[in-house]
Amino acid sequence: MTSETCEVVDLVPNRLLLHPNFESYQVVHDSFPVIVESLTAEVKENRPDASQFGLQHVRTVCSAEQLVFDPFNSSDELYTFYVVDANRISRLQFDLRSQKWTQVKDALNLPALEGSVVPLPTSLVVVSENHVVACNGGDKLVLFYDGETKSILTLSEPGVIIDFRCDEALDRIDVLVQSVFEKRSSQDNEKKEEGLFGAQLTWIQMNSKDGSEKRRRVIQVDGNLDMATLSTSCSEVILMGSRAPAVISDSLKEITEEDEAMAVDSIEPVEKTSDDDEKFAYMWSQNDSEVSAVFNLCESVKKGDVDFALTANALHIKVGQNVVISGRLGGTVNTDESTWTLDKNKLELTMFKSEILGWSELVVGDKRGKFEADPEVMATFVERLERITSAKSELSGDNANVNFNQDQLEDCDMMCSDEIMQLFWIDGETHKVSIKSDVSRHQMCFSAKLNPREPRSFCIRHDVDGILWKFDGSDKRAPATHHATFSAFGYVQAAKTHRKFTTCSPDHSYATIVDRKRYAFLYWPEKAVNSHLIRRSGSGQRQVTGIAAQNVISLNKTNSMGEAQAVDDPILGVYAANSALFLLTTKDVYAIVLKGLSSAKELDDLM
Repeated sequence: MTSETCEVVDLVPNRLLLHPNFESYQVVHDSFPVIVESLTAEVKENRPDASQFGLQHVRTVCSAEQLVFDPFNSSDELYTFYVVDANRISRLQFDLRSQKWTQVKDALNLPALEGSVVPLPTSLVVVSENHVVACNGGDKLVLFYDGETKSILTLSEPGVIIDFRCDEALDRIDVLVQSVFEKRSSQDNEKKEEGLFGAQLTWIQMNSKDGSEKRRRVIQVDGNLDMATLSTSCSEVILMGSRAPAVISDSLKEITEEDEAMAVDSIEPVEKTSDDDEKFAYMWSQNDSEVSAVFNLCESVKKGDVDFALTANALHIKVGQNVVISGRLGGTVNTDESTWTLDKNKLELTMFKSEILGWSELVVGDKRGKFEADPEVMATFVERLERITSAKSELSGDNANVNFNQDQLEDCDMMCSDEIMQLFWIDGETHKVSIKSDVSRHQMCFSAKLNPREPRSFCIRHDVDGILWKFDGSDKRAPATHHATFSAFGYVQAAKTHRKFTTCSPDHSYATIVDRKRYAFLYWPEKAVNSHLIRRSGSGQRQVTGIAAQNVISLNKTNSMGEAQAVDDPILGVYAANSALFLLTTKDVYAIVLKGLSSAKELDDLM
C-alpha cells in the first residue's frame, strides 16, 4: 500500500562508474580449461504446463534455479552445488585446485505432490551452513537441517522460493515464495489486455531451531512482477512491478479496510491513444544534454498570459486558469540555461540537463505527451551499435551472430516498453509502501543473488549500458546504489535472441549471457594494455590504450572415439563464480575455469 509518507526517489547512476568513451568488445580466443562430469541421472528441464500460459507463469517457472550454489559450504577452491530436479535433489562439488568433480547421491527427499493442482518446478535455497529450505513445487515447504527434515509447512498455492535470509542469532529464517493467482475467469473477455494472472508473494518467517512458523504475510501484485527480494534488515519486501503491491493477509496483524483498498497514488495502465499527434497535449524529445517539448495551447495567447515556473526538478505552466502541465520532472535541469518561447498556439520549451541521464517521462506520472526520438540520437546509437562487438568470430550455424549490424537495430533497442514499472519498498509492519522509484523505460537485464546475506542485486539498462544496483540499507534518500557498469550490455543483450540466462560474478568482474544450448558469452571490463597496439580502420589508425574482451564458450564432449563433439543438450542452470563459470545441462555439469586476457599479440591481431 502506498501512503502520504511514501518517499519518491530517483536511481541516479554514479558518473564515475560510467564509461562514455567505451568503443567495443574484442573477441579474444582464450582456451579455458573445461571440466565436464556426466550426471548419474538425467535432469528434466523446467517448463510451464499447458495450463500455465500466463506471462507470470513463465516468469515464475524461470525463477526456479536447477543449479543452486551453496555459498556456506564453499571456498575459493571448493564449490558446492545442489542439482534440483522434480524427483530428486542431489549434491556435487568441484575442486578448483585438482579440477575434479565429486558427486553425492540423492541428498534430500521431498514430500510427494498431492491433489490435482498443477505444480510449479521444485525449488531450493541454502540459507546457512546447516539449513536448506526446499519447496516441492506444490504446497509443501520443507526445512532441512544437516540433511534431515526438520519441519514441513503448507502453502496455499504452488510456489517457487525466490529469496531468503537466515539470522541464527535471532533463531529466524525468512523465506519469500512466488506464486501466481488468477485475477478473473478466463471466460471473462473484459479488459483481457490487462492479463488474467497476477503475482503473489508469500513471506514466511520460521524458527531456525525447530522449523515452526512464526509469521506469514501474503502480498499480491495485480500486474507484472519483474523481481522481488527481502530488504537488508528483512523488515521490507522490495519488488519491481507494474502495479502497487497490496498486503492481503498477515498472521499477526489484522488487515484493515485501508489496507484492502487500492492506494490512491497507485499506477494504473495507460490507455492506448490514437497515433494522431493532435490527440497528445505535447510532444517531447531528448538527447544527452537537453530535453525539448512543444505544447499545444489550443488558442492564441500572449506571453504575458503564461504563468511559467521552472526549478531544478519541477515544472509548472499555466495559461489563465488552465494548468498546461505541473509536476516533478523526469530528471534535474539547469534553470539558468533553460528557455521557452511562444509562437501562436505553441509553447516551445528547451531545458538543459544537469546530468547525462535518460528521462523516462517529461513530468513524472503525466502520460498526455508523446515521446519523439531525436534523429541525431538515433544516428549516434546506430554508430555506436556498429562498434559494440568485434567483426571477427569463428562461430558457425544459427548461433554465429555475436555481432551487431544496423539491420538488427529495432525500436525495442531504442527505448524500453511503454509499460510503467516501479520499484516498491513495502513495509512488513505497516503494510504500506515506504519508498518507490520509477524505473520505466529502463529494461531489466537481470537480477541475481550475489551475496546470501544481502538482497538480490539487479541490472537495468541505462542508455546502452547495463547498470548493476544493490539495495544497501535504510537510507530512504538513496535506498539503492550503483555498484558496477557493464558497458554496452544493453545492446549486447538485445542481440542475443537465443539467450536463456544472464548474470554476473559476485565481484562484478564479468557478465555472462548463456544461450539455451551450447554457447555462453563472457564480457569483461576494459583493461589498460601496456603494449603498443594500433587500431586500423578505413579512416586511419590510432593507438589503443585499453581492451574490453569478449569470450565465447562452446560446450563440447569427447565421444567414444576420442573426438570433440558439440553438445546439443539444453542448458538448465548457470552459476558465475569469480574464478569459474558453471553450467548444467540435462546430462552433464561443466566447470569453465577462467583466466585473464590473452597475450597482447593476439589482441593486436584483432585490431
